[in-house]
Amino acid sequence: MRKTILLIIAIAACSPPICADAADPKFGATGTSFIQFKKYIQLHGWGLNNDVAAKIFFEERARIEKDPDAIILTLIQTDPEAHYWIASYLCSYGPANSHDLQLAELILLQGDVICGGMPDDQEARAQRVSINVVASIIAHRLGLSTVATSMKHRAQTMIRAEKVLATAFPGLSDTDREIYEKIKD
Repeated sequence: MRKTILLIIAIAACSPPICADAADPKFGATGTSFIQFKKYIQLHGWGLNNDVAAKIFFEERARIEKDPDAIILTLIQTDPEAHYWIASYLCSYGPANSHDLQLAELILLQGDVICGGMPDDQEARAQRVSINVVASIIAHRLGLSTVATSMKHRAQTMIRAEKVLATAFPGLSDTDREIYEKIKD
């Protein structure tokens, strides 16, 4: 029993902390970029208490002195759900500016590509519907009408082909729903 406990302690001591990025120099001297945000998401998950999650995200983002966009991309890596929620925070919870809209659009386009490379299951298709709907709205706001049309068409085509995917359609504000309805399909 004692040997087992010592083995567990030794393994834990050698394992990197769950949220530590200190070894990566782009996270700054303190190595604490997005640590509290990651802990919050690990504890509560994506999509719950978005006001709190977004507040923590923006507070930590403001502390990053060098290239916060690159660090955000490192944060979300290849997780389509992270792409969706970070883009949502940038568009809905932060100060409305074109840089954040452009970053959100790029994040969503990357999330769409990631979904396309995942095993073709209903969860991946549902994530892709959500990503495409929001990406079409942001593209419209940015004046990228061809991109907006393409993203809406992709979402609507998936929903028409598989009716259950309509449940993946994200909740939208009245303004965003109006924008989405105006985009040609």
